[in-house]
Amino acid sequence: ASRLNLQHTNLLRAVDGNLVLAPLQLQSDDNVLECATGTGIWLLQLLSKTQAEVSFTGIDLSPHLFPPTRTIPPNATFLTQSILSLPPDWSNKFALIHQRLLIAALRTTEWPLVADNYFRALRPGGWVQFCEVDPPGCMSVGPATARVRGMQRELMRKRGLDWECATHLPGWLANSGFVHVETVMRKVPVGARAGDGDNNYTEACVGMFLALTVTMLAAEIVVDEGQYIDAVKNMREEWDTVDNAHVPFHWIWAQKPFQC
Repeated sequence: ASRLNLQHTNLLRAVDGNLVLAPLQLQSDDNVLECATGTGIWLLQLLSKTQAEVSFTGIDLSPHLFPPTRTIPPNATFLTQSILSLPPDWSNKFALIHQRLLIAALRTTEWPLVADNYFRALRPGGWVQFCEVDPPGCMSVGPATARVRGMQRELMRKRGLDWECATHLPGWLANSGFVHVETVMRKVPVGARAGDGDNNYTEACVGMFLALTVTMLAAEIVVDEGQYIDAVKNMREEWDTVDNAHVPFHWIWAQKPFQC
């Protein structure tokens, strides 16, 4: 939970503290849906900044990161729900749907289905907003980073995941019927450039890679754990020695047409 919240803090900093980049002004009686909500930190922060009487729903496959029930505001609901099969009565319901960082969770074949589901669940004129990491954009940082990212790419290929979902999302959204598709890219610094202290993305990113050690071994991407751990260590050291150590993220938003 702490890693996810720290990740949220760093992503928010990259877009100047803007929780919503879509050109949307929430009105009373609007409904907001966050998918793969995790700890609900994005949803609850938006709720606290929203003056209108808006209802917020956060869904996830597992409830174990949901905030304690006693702390949840009355206009927020957290549910166990898959984004691959949203309830029929959610059609044309939401003014805003938010999703981020499912690159390692959704198969390549599932992304277009998710886009279709969100299109159905949005009210006409509603907006969807995504945030996704862009691993190919890291390859130029240096050879050690490129080596680890190459291992990640091979692992994702074996699992049927899309290493380039951040750049494919605009096309999927357009194919589902969305209009006004926009995207921005921001670089989140890592290594010495990210500054001192715990409030940067460096160690959270390293921790994410180290958590894949057993998975990398099981997928036969590496021959032993030490090989992979050493590769991650070399990447971490490289980040302190180059000027452009960063992780790029894409924010993508799009609108459901009013006439549909």
